[in-house]
Amino acid sequence: MVKSSNGDTPFSLTYGTEAVIPAEIGMTTFRIAELDMAKNDEALQINLELLEEKREQAAITEAKSKRQMEKYYTAKV
Repeated sequence: MVKSSNGDTPFSLTYGTEAVIPAEIGMTTFRIAELDMAKNDEALQINLELLEEKREQAAITEAKSKRQMEKYYTAKV
C-alpha cells in the first residue's frame, strides 16, 4: 500500500502547534532560552486561527493520495 504524509504531526493538527518534549523544559536549549512569553502567546493565537485551514489542507492531501491509490489499483485490475 502506498503511504504518504501531509507533513504535519497529529499533535499539530489537533492543537495547532508543535509539542515541546518534557526533557527540553528541564534543560536549557536554544528553543527554551529564546522563549518570549508575549510573543509565544501571540504565535499560539495565530496558530489556533490557522488550525482549520491546516486541517483542510491535510484532508485535501489525503483525498489526493487516496485517489492516486485508487487509480493505481484500478489500472492493475
